[in-house]
Amino acid sequence: MATYVGQSNSASNSIAIPSGSPVAGHTFFAVCANGSGSAISTPSGWSLVRTVTVEPIVMAIFRLNYNGSGAPWTATGATSNVCTAWAGVDQTTNLSAETGGNGGAGSTVGASAITNGAGEVLIAAFANNFNFAYSAFSNSATQRGQVTSGARATMVDTNVAGPGGSQTITATIASAGLGNAAWVGSIKNAAAGPNTSQFFPFF
Repeated sequence: MATYVGQSNSASNSIAIPSGSPVAGHTFFAVCANGSGSAISTPSGWSLVRTVTVEPIVMAIFRLNYNGSGAPWTATGATSNVCTAWAGVDQTTNLSAETGGNGGAGSTVGASAITNGAGEVLIAAFANNFNFAYSAFSNSATQRGQVTSGARATMVDTNVAGPGGSQTITATIASAGLGNAAWVGSIKNAAAGPNTSQFFPFF
C-alpha cells in the first residue's frame, strides 16, 4: 500500500521538497492554484494529471516520479501549492482512477465519486478564491497541507478500508454559495516484489 512520507506548501509558484526526507523512487502529487483564471504551466519533469477551472479559480494537479534532484520546481501561473510525497506507488501510472470538476457551491463540496482499487489510498484536492477554510473531511481523511493566502488550496487523503468501490472525499467549507474546484484520485500501489521467503528442502 502507498505510504505517506511528507508535505510542503507555499503561497507561491515554487514547489519545494516535501518534509519526511523523500528519496528517489518516491512519488509526488501537487495541487497548484490561482484565482485569476490564468493558465498554470507544468513544472519541468512533472506530468499534468488534470486542470480544473471554476471561474476565476484554476487548479492543476501534477505528479512526479522523484529521481532525487530538480527541486524547487516552478509552476508558472500558480499563486499557491501543496505537494505530498508517497512511497510504494506504481511508477508507471501512479493513479488507477481520478476525476475533477466544480465541487459545488454548498457547505459541503467535492468531486464526483471514482472507483478506487482495493487497498488503495484515496487522495483529494480543493481550491477556492475567497480564502475560506476547508475542514471536516469525509471518509476520515487527513489534511496534509493548506495554503491560507493567494488562492486557498488544500490536499487530503484517506486509507479506504475494504475491497474498493465508488468513493470520493468531501469537505466542509466555511462559507457556502461559492465556486470550488475539487479533484479526487486513487493512488495505485506498486506491484509486490517476488516472494523470497519460500523454503525448498533438499533431498
